[in-house]
Amino acid sequence: MNTKKKCAQLSVGRIFGNILWHSVKWLFYIFMVLMALSFVYILVWVLINSFKTGVNYTKDVFGLPKVWDWENYTQVLSSMNYKGYSIWGMLLNSLKLIAINVIITMTFPQMAAYVLARFNFRGKALIEGAVYASMMIPVVGNLASQLNFLVSTNLYNSFLGVFLLQASGLGFGQILLTTLYRGIDPAYAEAAYMDGASEWKVFLWIYYPQSLPLLMINLINGIIAVWNDFLTGYIFLPEHPTIALALQQMQASYVSYGNDYPVMFAGIALTMIPVLILFAIFGQKIMNTKDLGALK
Repeated sequence: MNTKKKCAQLSVGRIFGNILWHSVKWLFYIFMVLMALSFVYILVWVLINSFKTGVNYTKDVFGLPKVWDWENYTQVLSSMNYKGYSIWGMLLNSLKLIAINVIITMTFPQMAAYVLARFNFRGKALIEGAVYASMMIPVVGNLASQLNFLVSTNLYNSFLGVFLLQASGLGFGQILLTTLYRGIDPAYAEAAYMDGASEWKVFLWIYYPQSLPLLMINLINGIIAVWNDFLTGYIFLPEHPTIALALQQMQASYVSYGNDYPVMFAGIALTMIPVLILFAIFGQKIMNTKDLGALK
């Protein structure tokens, strides 16, 4: 009798636990869906209001435009000018910074990670400790020293200076890659050495392909971060404004002085297009990168 009661209690407890688990899971799903819909709503709201006139926007913030007009987009593309750069010139400056980020992401962190993961040398622990310590310092804590370095070396306001600031290869991405490389069986490298492969060939043929899944994610995230980066252009490239500075200038020109929000919304909509295209092309790629680094 006691055994039957215990079995009944266990069954009731298991049923209650399953109900509780499924309830929490569905509540979490509902929360995530609502959060996603809120982001979509903001994007749609900005897009709709970018087709309004200033008067139409003021009278009806949440309604549809009375006339769907492309004039705001034409104004942004044709009349936007900041420090001698049109919107196309600022776009080119942003693409230059993205190219710098791509070059750095594709090369230096992998090299630094390979050396730290594969070799033991004097000062290795000090380097790794310094990397971890640097990540504890807020970004603004390094701005003064970075700015002083660029000014003293006559690299201030140059893309080469920005490249040198970011080209150490050390940082969060390198830490992830170092952990990844340490987990690769060294037997692969030993077999390559026996076949006469040099250290460069071991790195490029065995270790580098293993980092492709992580590299793809870091690359896409880095491109989006550079595209939205206001601080770098504002502090280190003041005479070479980027798209992020263009939005700030739109806010100053069309909102602070002209109270013309639809023009700024048109500029925001235009700057969202490359990011949306990037996700449309590589979104599935991010989800499937687990197979990219397989050894052949």
